[in-house]
Amino acid sequence: MSMFNDTFSIAGVKIDKHNVAWESDVKRYRNPEDYLERPRTTWLHDLYPGIVSEEEGVKNEQFVAWMRPSALPRVIKRYGWINEELRPEKDLEITIQSEYPVEGFEGYKHLILTEMGIFGGRHNGFGYTLIFCGAVCMLLGTAVAVMA
Repeated sequence: MSMFNDTFSIAGVKIDKHNVAWESDVKRYRNPEDYLERPRTTWLHDLYPGIVSEEEGVKNEQFVAWMRPSALPRVIKRYGWINEELRPEKDLEITIQSEYPVEGFEGYKHLILTEMGIFGGRHNGFGYTLIFCGAVCMLLGTAVAVMA
């Protein structure tokens, strides 16, 4: 079993790790009825102490977000939220504890700081594509209506 277990911190900035997974995904995972009582069982909090708490188990949002399949080979997972304004003149001191191995499959990692917009994160191209397709559909619909 693998889980992205890198950790990030920004000096003087709180990273909120709540609401990083889809609510429907969080509901999908449940700890078994005999959670913490089954002998000779290694639980998620045993494998990733400091990341997954004993109380959460598989309800941990970092775990749930990691388990969501990616539609594309490029995997981008939300780590947390910064709920304060970061000014352009402010220097950020970011500490990264790199734990997840990527050498075995020639992978790489990036830390992306972005802001949420009307179309979501930094993927404005998808929003523009939807607007373009909508406009084309409107034009084609109008053309069909005029010809009829």
